[in-house]
Formats: sequence, structure tokens, C-alpha cells
Amino acid sequence: MRQGAPDARHWNTLLVLRERRLAGLLNRLRPLGRFRTSGYPRVLLGTVGGNGAGDALASRDRIARVVDFFEQNPDLAAELQRVVPVEASPLFERDDVTETLCMAMHDKGVELAGRSFHVRAHLRGLKGRQETTAVEGALGEFLLERAEAGGRAATVTFSDPDVVVAVEVAGRRAGYAFFEREQRALPLLWKA
Repeated sequence: MRQGAPDARHWNTLLVLRERRLAGLLNRLRPLGRFRTSGYPRVLLGTVGGNGAGDALASRDRIARVVDFFEQNPDLAAELQRVVPVEASPLFERDDVTETLCMAMHDKGVELAGRSFHVRAHLRGLKGRQETTAVEGALGEFLLERAEAGGRAATVTFSDPDVVVAVEVAGRRAGYAFFEREQRALPLLWKA
């Protein structure tokens, strides 16, 4: 890869299709961003950016752009089960995705201080190597510790929390996002 070229494996938005029909779908998604197949059934990975020259949109701006795009294209929205714009998708070298996520979210606990949350993970490509509940539990404990270190304790609840920490693993990248209650109410946006 030449210096300065974007990492071809990078992604900041994950789409889960209702059915495994790709005919023409990637072309129809071009106005939103660059998407590609992931190697996992019904999962597309893509980059939704600012001006197409590699500048990244802030997570909230990307969410707004994604929601707006699918509101204007209801026929495309009907083909999707969920859309997950992530804050980051760090590359992990070893099977322990939890370590990579904890390092990536080291400063994120402060966002949860005094709030309720829980972690939900979809671990593609780690079957037999990582337990979803173990990753969710370890990451939740880490974020609880970081929130308390940030000044105020957070609480874990599975009944309408203030924030859901979504983790989407595809290949060797682990995408994560912090979805507020009002964001979770938006159509198509991350659903458990």
C-alpha cells in the first residue's frame, strides 16, 4: 500500500441486510459512501465520509447523514435490518478483541459517568475463540471502572439505559459506538 493511501480494510459504518441480495445494492449505496461485502452473510462494510476525499465526519454527523439518506431512500431502507455507524473500528492483532476495545475506549468511560448503560456485541469471525457474553461483561466492567475514575459511578441496566455501547466485529476490526436513547429510537439505527 502506498504511503498516505487509506486502509482498504477500514470502515466506519456496518449494514446488516434483511436478505442476501446484493444485486445493484452497492451501486445504489454510492451516494452515501463506499461499501463492500464483508465476507459475512448479509453484512456490508463501508466508509461514510465528509467530502469523499477521506475526511471523516464526526459520529453524530455521520448518524444524521445515514438517517437522512435512508429516509430519502425508503426502498433501500426496506432491504436493511440495521445500520451501525461506529465511532472507530480499531484493528486487533490477536484473538482477544476485549484488550483492543479497552485500549480504544480508555477515555470513553467519562461519557458514562452518572449514567446507565450496557454493552451489546456481535462477534463475527471469532466463533469458538471469544464468548460474546465474556466480551460484553469484561468491557462493561472496564467502562464502569473508567466512569468511576472519571468522577461519578455509572450503572449497568438492560432496561432502557441512557446509552448502549454497541460492538460490531467484522474480520480483524472491532467497531464501537455509544448510542444514546434518542438515537436508538431512529429507524434502522442500531438495534440489538
